[in-house]
Amino acid sequence: ASFPHIALSGCYFHLRQSVHRQITPLDYQTQYQNDPIFAHNIHKFVALAFIHPNGVINASERLSLSLGDDYEDIIDYFEETYIGRLRPNQTRRQPKFSIDFWNM
Repeated sequence: ASFPHIALSGCYFHLRQSVHRQITPLDYQTQYQNDPIFAHNIHKFVALAFIHPNGVINASERLSLSLGDDYEDIIDYFEETYIGRLRPNQTRRQPKFSIDFWNM
């Protein structure tokens, strides 16, 4: 570590870009462009960045339950990348990016 006193953090722009980049490969492009409610619900994942870090997992779980199967692929992506997949013992795996990294 050349810069031991430097703290890395993500930014809202890149979080939103990351989620938006999943829309095409997950085959959501047409629905995202033509259905404002669907697009708004996708934006809710990015809005989790503005919830206190201690509440993000609970909010993410509630969001996932409220959206249902139509959003399963984006839920899986967000959970794997930003929340951490739930294990059978009810603990979570480390996500690719920790909540503290991307939370505002």
